[in-house]
Amino acid sequence: MEVLLKEPSEHSHVPDPDRLHLIRLKNEIKSRGASSDEGASTILFDVLRTIPLTITTDLPTNDALLQTIRFERPAMQLDHNGRLSLILR
Repeated sequence: MEVLLKEPSEHSHVPDPDRLHLIRLKNEIKSRGASSDEGASTILFDVLRTIPLTITTDLPTNDALLQTIRFERPAMQLDHNGRLSLILR
């Protein structure tokens, strides 16, 4: 059995464990944004309370995270006249 060892390249670096927390945060706000009726700010600040403080410097801005939540929301349905339903007026 032949073992092949690869030499590290100049670009090699250790994995960033904080990136995992960042990915989990984004996935959580996307899933809650798509499935919940909570306000975007409520979702964002609830999820932000669960992350370690070490990743706060790597986070996108609050506005960018709020926009991510809004993009995951389903579009409002209009009636046949192109208006909002009576419930939403």
